[in-house]
Amino acid sequence: MQKRFRGLSVMAVIVKIVGGFNLAVSFISLILLPLIFSQNDGLLAANLGLYNAAPGTGLIGGFAAGVVIFIVAGLIGIIMIAVGGMIDVLIAVEENTRAAVILAQTPKSE
Repeated sequence: MQKRFRGLSVMAVIVKIVGGFNLAVSFISLILLPLIFSQNDGLLAANLGLYNAAPGTGLIGGFAAGVVIFIVAGLIGIIMIAVGGMIDVLIAVEENTRAAVILAQTPKSE
């Protein structure tokens, strides 16, 4: 039987790849953002108008930003992977339904 919905299958794969990229970004941001923000402690505080900021403020802000991006990008990535899987399941349901209809319509030889 021929494979149908080729475009939808390609779209499901693309959505899964983008979801995996989002998950990778979420894990990387959890590690890198505290490091990046801690290096620019004085610059970040000056840009925000915190001239009397305590040392380590950039590290704390970077950790908070990393956790927020980790949660948001992780949820978006998981949802995108689930949507790609749901598209695959819907394609499989349609193929099985078509096969069942074809099987039910064939005359039975006795």
